[in-house]
Amino acid sequence: MSTDLRIVNMDVSMDELFDGRLKQFGIAEHLWDESIPHRRTLTDGRNWLLVRGPASDGDSAGVWFKTWGLNNPHRILAAIEKVFEARILQSMSHSIGALTRRKNGTRQ
Repeated sequence: MSTDLRIVNMDVSMDELFDGRLKQFGIAEHLWDESIPHRRTLTDGRNWLLVRGPASDGDSAGVWFKTWGLNNPHRILAAIEKVFEARILQSMSHSIGALTRRKNGTRQ
């Protein structure tokens, strides 16, 4: 099962997300397929978060995230929220676009 998440209170670009600000939280880029520039991965050394950006000029400027399996990217998401003062919501259904607040250990 996969989970899609999105920053809803602002647009954060791929360049901003990977500019080094997350390193202070132990979050870094994990290179796995450089042939797809609109797909990059963040890791805390144990867990990961797939980051997808605009694939073409007509796409939204912001990024969205995907995770699946037993992966637990909450530490990565918390760092993104803190650095960018972002609000990240989980998409429950692609067909209706319903969003719910993501859950982590400190808030709902």
